[in-house]
Amino acid sequence: MRIGIDIGGTFTDVFAVSGGRTFIAKVPSSYPDPSAVIESAVRAVLDKAGKAGADVSALIHGTTVATNAMIERQLGVVGLITTAGFRDVLAIGRQTRNTLYRLDFTPRWVPVERERRLEVTERTDYTGQVLTAPDRGEVVAAAETLVARGATAVCVAFLHSYANDTNEREAAAWIRRAFPDLDVWTSASAVPEFREYERFATAVMDAALGETMTTYLGRFTDQARSAGVVGEPYVMESSGGVVRMSEAAVHPTRTLLSGPAGGVLGAINLAKRHDRADLLTFDMGGTSADIGVIRSGAPDVVNIRHFQDLPVLGTTVALEAIGAGGGSIAWIDQGGRLQVGPRSAGSVPGPAAYNKGGTEATVTDAHVVLGTLPAAARLGNSFGVDRDLAIAAVERSVGAPLDLDVISAAHAILDMVNTNMALAARRATVARGIDPRALTLVAYGGAGPLHATTLAGELGIEEVIVPAHPGMLSAMGLLVSDLRKEFMRSFVVDVSPATVNQLSDTAKVLMAEALAWRDEQGETGDWSAGIEAELRYRGQEHTLRVALPDLPWEHTTADLIADRFGESHEQLNGYRVTGEDIQMISLRVTCAIDVGGSGLRLQYASGSGVDLASPDTPVWWTRHEAVPTPVFSAPDLHHEDWIKGPAILVQEDSTCAVAPGYRFRTLPETGGIAIQRIP
Repeated sequence: MRIGIDIGGTFTDVFAVSGGRTFIAKVPSSYPDPSAVIESAVRAVLDKAGKAGADVSALIHGTTVATNAMIERQLGVVGLITTAGFRDVLAIGRQTRNTLYRLDFTPRWVPVERERRLEVTERTDYTGQVLTAPDRGEVVAAAETLVARGATAVCVAFLHSYANDTNEREAAAWIRRAFPDLDVWTSASAVPEFREYERFATAVMDAALGETMTTYLGRFTDQARSAGVVGEPYVMESSGGVVRMSEAAVHPTRTLLSGPAGGVLGAINLAKRHDRADLLTFDMGGTSADIGVIRSGAPDVVNIRHFQDLPVLGTTVALEAIGAGGGSIAWIDQGGRLQVGPRSAGSVPGPAAYNKGGTEATVTDAHVVLGTLPAAARLGNSFGVDRDLAIAAVERSVGAPLDLDVISAAHAILDMVNTNMALAARRATVARGIDPRALTLVAYGGAGPLHATTLAGELGIEEVIVPAHPGMLSAMGLLVSDLRKEFMRSFVVDVSPATVNQLSDTAKVLMAEALAWRDEQGETGDWSAGIEAELRYRGQEHTLRVALPDLPWEHTTADLIADRFGESHEQLNGYRVTGEDIQMISLRVTCAIDVGGSGLRLQYASGSGVDLASPDTPVWWTRHEAVPTPVFSAPDLHHEDWIKGPAILVQEDSTCAVAPGYRFRTLPETGGIAIQRIP
């Protein structure tokens, strides 16, 4: 039995597969300790399957703990020891400003205060040659000062340690011997890449999140043990691969997009079974929405993301995220304008319609007012929605301040959030040279299918696919992931026939490291290894990540690498440069091992249909009149012929709104729903 657990801001989703059958459970997330619900969540799905904890072959987790800690600044106190002259790298950064012309400029947040950033005398050059070794007494004295100033963790980050980390490792060893109870981190072990600012920032954030993640993952494991699970759980990383929990605690920043990455993998798995390879993924939950692009069956990835204006290095599924979810609160700003999010009602008190004490209007309340989330449905087969409470909240929060009737106010809320999501989708596609009209929209998350046809219409997308369990796709995606590890070297080398042998030798070393890691895992599943590089034209600052051919390489491989880089550069920037030198900045080998998810088949969980109090409901698709709209229980809908919309499709974990002008049918193999614009 394989179990995936995705903890979101509002709900904790559990998706399990055993003996070809699917079982799901959905419980409210706990705060401030999300791990507190793990035992009950695991037991809930085990009870449904009639299984015991010992039957669990893999427990895989998607987490937002690191993300939330970073957003809320609930971080450990870190001290930084760096090369003399580089104390202020974190404060100087790249000297960029988000708002160039604001008069009330606020300096960018620096995660380590200056009094806890100290220098020592040492130096390694860019080739990796040690010019000056550190002095033990000076290093230990710096650590003593940092501890006296309140540091609970120390990060050692030296210049050019990506080329040779001998000085870093030696300094860290001295500190560990002097302070056995102190957490010590090094920048090269976090990300052995050049660009000191980005590497220092990533390493510092690993150190700042270390205690939080170690404690949380330990509690998660204890809860799993209490439920009878024997094996060590896995954690999804932002790259779309999984690692064991003990490794995830060492690199917390690699989990910053843990949950959303699972949803992308689930979307890819679903689309492959329906011969779709180019997708726009749209995941809208209770607090946020994430939009990503899949091309030729693989997600776009980036090597650097910014969180709280801080750069974090590491392979990450490329997603556009906005604070727009079902629980996002509608409010009026000081200028009298309507805003939606990023503040969310969460699971407690939740939207007003849930009757849990919430009084502020949310996106969910707007749907209840308009009827796209019908009061006839029982959410999770446990509780319904109260339209009167939703009406009162929308009138109070939006209608009265803007002098709008409640229907117009509800439409205004949805118009605002739909516009924000369309803008994010265009940033993920049009701004990167991708035509969204050539993509299939995969809509999931608890609220995604409610907005799917509207978003598709905004982007000119003709087809939408909604999974069998859209609210559970991120949890399901955890189960189809691979055990994955990336090996890399960072350098600056011109790509030419004269340097192919040098680059090939580096690739062979990385491949050998990947194979050694594979053999250490003790897994028997199929494995694969791919080679990628960060490339740029000489003089450029930014790089593009390009897939490279398998070994062995020949002199002509340099031309092939140049062609692939030129194609990528032209697609993104609209041009390529002939005759310009191309530089390789880093070389990567990613090894992936199938740990049992490749054969997973998604289907509806038994008993996931929804009891309906009435066969149709009035829906205000426009501001002018309500249209009687049929309501279907999606799991009970087995109809492969096209059905003309409008329609509302409800189920235990999500609701789908099929707007007028669209048609829908059941996907025969997976039980999901295909929606198309009526020709």
